Amino acid sequence: MSIGYYLKKHYNEPTAAAISYGVSGGQKKETVLVYDLGGGTFDITVMNIAGTEISVICTGGDDQLGGKDWDEALMNYVMERYEEEYEEDLSEDPEIVAALYVDVETWKKALTARESVKISVNGPAGRFREELTREKYEEITSHLLDRTKNLLDDVLRVAEKQGYPIDKIDKVLLVGGSSKMPQVATMIERDYGVIPSLQDPDEAVAKGAAIYAGNQKQFSDFVLEEASRVGKTVEEIMEDNLQSGNLDQKFMNASGGASNAIKISITNVLSRTYGIAALDDNNEMTIFNMLMVNDKLPASHKESFYTHSSNQQGVALDIYESRSTVIIDSAKKRVIEQGEDDLEGLPKKKMPLIISNIVFVVMVIVVQILLILL
Repeated sequence: MSIGYYLKKHYNEPTAAAISYGVSGGQKKETVLVYDLGGGTFDITVMNIAGTEISVICTGGDDQLGGKDWDEALMNYVMERYEEEYEEDLSEDPEIVAALYVDVETWKKALTARESVKISVNGPAGRFREELTREKYEEITSHLLDRTKNLLDDVLRVAEKQGYPIDKIDKVLLVGGSSKMPQVATMIERDYGVIPSLQDPDEAVAKGAAIYAGNQKQFSDFVLEEASRVGKTVEEIMEDNLQSGNLDQKFMNASGGASNAIKISITNVLSRTYGIAALDDNNEMTIFNMLMVNDKLPASHKESFYTHSSNQQGVALDIYESRSTVIIDSAKKRVIEQGEDDLEGLPKKKMPLIISNIVFVVMVIVVQILLILL
């Protein structure tokens, strides 16, 4: 029995961004770190690039951290300053709060290009004006930048364990609209001694995904034509290609070596930890993590569990995801698949039944998550 999801292909944003920066073509051999600070999420990925082969080394981040948090910090500062001036709490007026959210985003973006911006707030008690400097803004939001640095340090420690210390990282790419804030580049250069590259941060991910999709479409069409020409199935010639690589070379030669005909190959890792909920020896609900963050894909893990009571005939399997790095974890996780009697018709037995070989398989990131009972 199996339950799960299926998508055609799914790669994380930093991988797509790396393609759009042009680091995946030709004969380049380099290690790249992508720092992706968007509006609502923060992702970091270290990847090794050798020619057209992209191999993700490790990944990390926080899916609850992004530009919106910088807006929130500035919003709180402005409302505190207004209350200091007029002894009026603006947070009680939803219309003013809604207008302020628009304003603080405008001020934040202005401070990316300018050293200061004039802010103005209309409230019931009067108008508040102040010149906000970039230095003050960075002070207000320093705790958020520190969070990204701590997460970056975590990823770099994992990368170093795998043979890629910071001095072996050739390029740092800044992706996502929020990475345009000067404090980001300043922090990376100051603390890591690397000058990051900021290029098309708003559209890098979308362009990279489009480049890869186009590349895969061209290659798929070529494979179909080649299979028809030699009288073999697609599966047969792809199996042959795994051994020889001849098909990849023919594809490039057929297009005259054009850059858009280069066969891009990506080896990925899990960006999350996946597990299931079960009762532990103390009869407490616990998360048993089956596949861990940064496991190389494809990945699989097998465990045996038991039914909880005699004559139990059904089991609900809830799949959880997190960034946990421990096998057994009681911390709250996000449920990505709610089970409802996924296993039915189990044989009645007075003693607990062994449910052997629960196999947890992920082929490509969230491409296929299967629970199979053998």
